[in-house]
Amino acid sequence: MEGHRFYDEMRLGLTLNREKTQGEGTDHYLNSTNLISPNWDDYRIILAIPQAEVDVSPNIQG
Repeated sequence: MEGHRFYDEMRLGLTLNREKTQGEGTDHYLNSTNLISPNWDDYRIILAIPQAEVDVSPNIQG
């Protein structure tokens, strides 16, 4: 999930599961049922739109 993929999934409300366990490499992700999903209503995962962008865009309501 590098770049914009994480934020696209948050914006679109797509399922974003993360493994609760820790370990080396990627083998601990295989066949796991121990997953968590983010709380999409949590204000900490929503990026604010800069006020300058809101001011110049007629399509964004401030």
